[in-house]
Amino acid sequence: MGPLKGLSQELLHSVRQGEILHLGRLKLADVVVKVASDQLEIDWEHLIYLKNVRGANRQSHTIIWTSTAGFFKVDLGAQQVVNLRANTGVLCWLDMQVYVDQYNQAQQGRVPIESSLMYVLGNLRLVQAGNKDDKQQNWLNGAMVETLNATTRKKESLVLLDENVEVLINEAPEKLRRRIKCANWIHSEQQKHLKLVNHQHDKDYDNRDLYGYAHYQAQRAHLHEQHVSRDTLLVQQALAVYEVVAPAEVVRKLVQRLRNNTGNRL
Repeated sequence: MGPLKGLSQELLHSVRQGEILHLGRLKLADVVVKVASDQLEIDWEHLIYLKNVRGANRQSHTIIWTSTAGFFKVDLGAQQVVNLRANTGVLCWLDMQVYVDQYNQAQQGRVPIESSLMYVLGNLRLVQAGNKDDKQQNWLNGAMVETLNATTRKKESLVLLDENVEVLINEAPEKLRRRIKCANWIHSEQQKHLKLVNHQHDKDYDNRDLYGYAHYQAQRAHLHEQHVSRDTLLVQQALAVYEVVAPAEVVRKLVQRLRNNTGNRL
């Protein structure tokens, strides 16, 4: 029961007796370990869940669950906790919004992901999961999810984690599945890019007689198109902040010129 350390004795006892842990019902009193916000260190690779909780003083707190450290709580809102990663990583929230837009475009008429954001970087695939508390979202790491099933309640999911622990979450299964599918797609795109970058350092990368050269060239062309589309969306959204509307094709040509390092005087 290592991942469950940090829970109160009462809650831990009920789980050991067979009761399924309901993450949506967690209270600050259910977690006995508290960490000062200026001493907070999170094992992001093993993060499972972030639950925002509003305390009696109306301040937002977060219950953090990792498979290595178990449960602990901190006097920061869940969004502030996620921002600790987003502000130190290579990808910001605008990058994430563009990834979601690209995913929706690739769906070709299938049900798109709703406008909710996620944060994906390596094995961290945070998706919004559960009811808002104090207008802040709760977050589940989709990389930790093994299976996801419905319950008798319409807006509730039974989740089996890869630590072989079952939990309940206040979220409709179909919504959670779509969000995790999108996060997995973003992760896949990131890994393709990383693999290509690493391969370009191989001494035989430009050897046309080497088996696989054509494959990597095709993959490079695909990723180049993905990046142009992504940068086009980024520029459009940045312009929209200042209520400037520019046709996608005009922005696309500008992006291509800038990426080719030609005509950079604007």
